[in-house]
Amino acid sequence: MTLFALLVGINNYPPPLPALRGCVNDVQGVAGYLQKAVSGDLRPLILLDEEAKRDRVIAAFRDHLGQAGAGDTALFYFAGHGSQQKIPPSLAYLEADLQIETLVLWDSRAPKGWDLADKEIAVLIHDLAKRGAHIVVILDCCHSGTATRGENDQRQIASDVRIRPLESLITSLTTIRGALTSAWDVEPGRHVLLAACRDFQLASEGVDNGERHGLFTASLLNVLRTSSRLPTYRDLMAATSYRISARTTKQLPALEATHPDDLDRVFLGSLRAETHRYYIAHHEQEWLLEGGAIHGLRTEETLGLYAFDAPLLAAEALPVPLTTAAITAVQPHQAVLAVSSPLSSDKLYKAVPVTGLFYQKLAQTVFCAPPDLLEIALYQYAADNPKAAEQIASSDGTRSPFAAQLSYREQAGAWYFPRFELRITCRAKDTLYIALLLLGEDSSIRNLIPGGLARLEHGQTQTVRAGARVEDAAWQSGRHDGHERLKLIAHTAPFNTAVFEQSGTLRRGGHDLTSVQVMLDVNITILRPDEARVVR
Repeated sequence: MTLFALLVGINNYPPPLPALRGCVNDVQGVAGYLQKAVSGDLRPLILLDEEAKRDRVIAAFRDHLGQAGAGDTALFYFAGHGSQQKIPPSLAYLEADLQIETLVLWDSRAPKGWDLADKEIAVLIHDLAKRGAHIVVILDCCHSGTATRGENDQRQIASDVRIRPLESLITSLTTIRGALTSAWDVEPGRHVLLAACRDFQLASEGVDNGERHGLFTASLLNVLRTSSRLPTYRDLMAATSYRISARTTKQLPALEATHPDDLDRVFLGSLRAETHRYYIAHHEQEWLLEGGAIHGLRTEETLGLYAFDAPLLAAEALPVPLTTAAITAVQPHQAVLAVSSPLSSDKLYKAVPVTGLFYQKLAQTVFCAPPDLLEIALYQYAADNPKAAEQIASSDGTRSPFAAQLSYREQAGAWYFPRFELRITCRAKDTLYIALLLLGEDSSIRNLIPGGLARLEHGQTQTVRAGARVEDAAWQSGRHDGHERLKLIAHTAPFNTAVFEQSGTLRRGGHDLTSVQVMLDVNITILRPDEARVVR
C-alpha cells in the first residue's frame, strides 16, 4: 500500500486577512506522525502559506493524490481559515441558506481569486474515487460564516459577499450534480471525512506541549499517539471528541463516511474491524452515557462497560465486561449511569447494552412532533430538472409515520426511477438540530444529512435529495413495489450522530415527548410497473 498525502497549512494570509499561528504546526505534527506510523510507502506533499495558492492546491489534488489507485490511500489535510460564499444562482436549490462552505486558500481573496468551495472538493473526490483508492479528508478549520481558530483571541474572516459566477468553479453543473447526489441515486465519491466542527460552529486553537495548534488536530494526534492499537475511524473520533469536550462545549467534531462500512476501517488503512455498536461512558461528577432517548435508550436498561481499547469485534461474542451499569435517568441526548463496581474516573469506556439490538431499538422508537415545530414536504422531480419538482405529500409533523407513494415515470420513451426531495422546515422559536436516517431492509442505518447534523433556525429549510428503486432482482421475481423507511430526529441541542451509522449487520447497542425532542417516521412506497424494464 502507498499513502499519498497532501498536507496544506496556512498561517500567513496576505492582509487584510487575519494571520493564524497554529496551522503550520498542525501540518508538521501530522507529517511527523505519518513518518513514524506508516510502515509502507509514504509520499507526502506539503504546501505551506504562499505555496498554498488555489491553482496549486487543485493541481496537487489531481496530480499528486491522483496517483493513488486500488489498494492505496489518499489523504487530504487542511489547516487554515474556513468561510462561506454566496452560492452561484444556478446552484441555489442546493443550499437552504444560499451559502456554500469554503476553504480559504492563500490567494482566495485576491481580486480574481476564489475560495475552494465544498462543491469543488466534492468533484475532486468524485474524480479521484474512480481510481479505487481509499480517500480520507481531514479539515481543521471553521465551516461557518466566520473562521475563528482562537480560544482567547478572536480571529475572524468574513464571508465573501461577492456573488460567485458558476464559471469560477472548476467543473460543470452536471458534474457537480453527479458528485453531490444522495445515496440512493448516483453515488458521490467514496471517502471518509474528519472535520474539526460542524458547519455552524467555530474551530478553536490553543497551546499543546508549548506549541500553538488547532484543538482538533492536537486532540486527534494525541489519541493516535497514545492508542495501544491503530483505532478505527469511529473509535478515533469518539476519543478525539471526548478530549475536545473537556476543553470546550462549543466545538463538536464531525465524522462522515459515504459508505458506513468505512467507519470501521482502521485509520488510513484498508482493514475493517466491524464492531458491536457502543456508546461512550465517562465521568463528570457522575457517570454519563453519550446516548439517550434519541438513541432508543430507557431507564433501568443495563450496559456492559469495557476498556476503550477493547476491539469488541462483531464477529465474536462479547467478552466479559469490566463491570455493568444501569441507566437511572434519560435525557434526549445523554443518560446517567449507576456503575456496579469502581472504575477509574479519568478514563473513557465503551458501553454496550446487555439486551436488545441497536437497529430494532431505533426502529421501534416512534415519537411525533408537537404542533408548530416542523413542516415536512415530499417532492418528486424529473431526472434532468431538480428545480421543477412536484409536491407529492406534506405534513405539519404532528403525525408519524408520514407516508407517501412514488412511481417510476416514463419520459421521452425512457423509464426513470423516482427522484425525490424531502424539505424539512423549522417552525420552532428555538434552533433545531436534525438528523435524517435511512433504515435499510438489511438492518443498515445511514444518515442522509451531510456532516451528520443540520442546524435550522426559525423559517429555514433543509433539503435532502435522493432516489428510490425497486431493485432489478426483486422486480424480475414479480415484486413491483419497494419500501424505504426514514427516521427524522430533531433536538434543541447538538447530539451524537456517529453512533447511528452501521452496515447491514444486527448489533447490540441500541417517553413522553417534550418540545425539545422530535422523532418522525417517513415511509415511502415505490411502484415499478411491468413496462419499466430498463430504467435510468
